[in-house]
Amino acid sequence: MCVIAYKPANEELKEEWVRQCYRSNPDGAGLAIKTDDGIYIQKGFFNVEEVIRAVQLYTDKEMIVHFRKATNGSVCEANTHPFPISDSVEQLQKKMVLCNAAVAHNGVISWCVPKDEDKTNDLSDSMVFIKDYLSKVDYRNSGYIKLIENFLGRDRIAILEKGKPTLFWGAWESEGNIKFSNTSYKPYATYTMPTYGYYNPPKPAKQSAFTFTSEFTLVNAYNKCADIVTELARENILWTELFTDGTDIEITLADDESAKKFKSRYSAIICGCYVYESAGSMCM
Repeated sequence: MCVIAYKPANEELKEEWVRQCYRSNPDGAGLAIKTDDGIYIQKGFFNVEEVIRAVQLYTDKEMIVHFRKATNGSVCEANTHPFPISDSVEQLQKKMVLCNAAVAHNGVISWCVPKDEDKTNDLSDSMVFIKDYLSKVDYRNSGYIKLIENFLGRDRIAILEKGKPTLFWGAWESEGNIKFSNTSYKPYATYTMPTYGYYNPPKPAKQSAFTFTSEFTLVNAYNKCADIVTELARENILWTELFTDGTDIEITLADDESAKKFKSRYSAIICGCYVYESAGSMCM
């Protein structure tokens, strides 16, 4: 989960965007600000008003702002982003630090899930990735960039570095010169997946309505989806996968002759609620 916002110097990161980002990702926030002396990290915010004040204080500076939705590691100041690119746990966990380069991550790196010593230190998957991998390589080398992007898949990363252009890995949203790592900066909205003309599924004998909002955790939301699948499987609805970044849904619509897969890029958990209406449509 999470979302990263990037703003160039002398650009406005609107207050409404900051509030929505925090509302969707409330497990702590932080900033990395490019200064003449280096990259200044200030993190561990658990109040949106503090985030807004900090962003407004550095309007003339280039910065990245990260809003966390915890997956691995506890919800605490030390685990909020951004992080210095360092292999030192002490440096990674500092609430305020001046460094040469800072990184913020949006997604889940399954092959960096904390184990043993990392769990003892209460590290997140992002911190393990920085400590054990990113800090060890030339992350501006095109070969390394391609390799890392292949391993990261849908994840997004921003690297703010002294004296160098900001790096963006993955697919980003844009609002003018402002960039976001996903759409959770937008207000909650309702979307409807269309029923495709070449497939007319049978009307279910029993319709069920389930709703859940952003107050649900990803796990709870996934379990609610699983409940829908269990009840409606006989009506040819199969929820095949809800990706952990909360942005992609893959649904299979099947009949006796074939299975047709559709992918729809909607905000999954972070943008509102799901309501099952019929075998042919699912509203979000």
